[in-house]
Amino acid sequence: MKKSLIITMLLLITFFAAAETKTLRLAMLDVENLSMDPRADYIEGIIRGLLLFDLSGVEGIEMVDRVSLEKILKEQELQLGSLVNQSENAAKVGKILGAQYLIKGEYVFLGDEVMVNIHILNVESSKLHALSSRGRTENLIHGLAEDIIEILTGNKVALKAPEHERSIISLKDEKPGSLTLHCYMVKAEVYIDEVFKGFTLGDEAKPQVFENLKPGKHTIRIYGWGEYGVIKEPEISFHDWTNDFDLKPGENLVLRAKPKNYAFMLYDLIQKASVSYRFDISKSDDVYNKQEKIEFTDREGKAVKAELNFQASWSAEKGISASVEFVYNSKKHDFSLAAKPEEKAEEDFVVEKLTLQLELDFQYDYRAEISYRIIRNDLQSDMWRK
Repeated sequence: MKKSLIITMLLLITFFAAAETKTLRLAMLDVENLSMDPRADYIEGIIRGLLLFDLSGVEGIEMVDRVSLEKILKEQELQLGSLVNQSENAAKVGKILGAQYLIKGEYVFLGDEVMVNIHILNVESSKLHALSSRGRTENLIHGLAEDIIEILTGNKVALKAPEHERSIISLKDEKPGSLTLHCYMVKAEVYIDEVFKGFTLGDEAKPQVFENLKPGKHTIRIYGWGEYGVIKEPEISFHDWTNDFDLKPGENLVLRAKPKNYAFMLYDLIQKASVSYRFDISKSDDVYNKQEKIEFTDREGKAVKAELNFQASWSAEKGISASVEFVYNSKKHDFSLAAKPEEKAEEDFVVEKLTLQLELDFQYDYRAEISYRIIRNDLQSDMWRK
């Protein structure tokens, strides 16, 4: 009887020794900060570290080391962040690594809490599990690790504990930063987040420094007495110069502000062409020819294309004559104007949103001159005052 029992026990030991224990290999991809707040970047390391610690401590689970993963991704010319969404590439990488599952994390910093999303991809079946939870302590991550382990192994484990109630957001870096502003304007008003901070110094080479700014997103605005700023096109609206910036902890950010005078900017927008020509009176057959091509977008956002074919000639007896072929958005218009000796002639020819201002001058000492300007008539030089 004893001999039979011993034989049975030996057989059982041999059976269990021969049985292979199935090991799951997991590869941890990146943990992405979706809140786009660089002050919360440090949370990525906390989430990754706690998950790796919990998962690698479970019997039957083996974690692929980061060096091996990055080496394979480099060889395959793949990106770590998008791999979980690319089932074909994920399967390839998983097989090379011998990993059955890929895990990717995302988090959003919510001020006093963190929301963490976990994606678990089955490499062979391409089945995707998604987990989400929010909190502020280490138990947030331990709880997600419990769910991952149950999904992968079917076993329930207890990882959360009272001693793990330490905050994971208490290390937030709030070291103040500063802004160095270069601006040529004299005594323009400076606002940061709509709080008045002082006046510009008027010397672009000597910057103005604003210190003790809280890290994060800010807006700076310069009020140039209602005469300087930026013009938004094509609607042509007038605004103070502003700049949105994201200040990192302890950073000294340098900005160069260049508000411009509205009148000067409008002049450049209004005038599309300008020509002045004086005939050589020693030549009785002097002829002037000029072509212009103009393109712009009107205030309604419509494209305008125009072409000017201009010809002028002079004669001591007959004076100056000019003929114009003006094509506006494929529609042709013809104009002419003449000035006799000792006369001056001028006229504006309006074609929709462009005006041709033509002047012929043959008044003094037989000086023969022509000049023309092509301007936009949907804009006015003083419209910024209205």
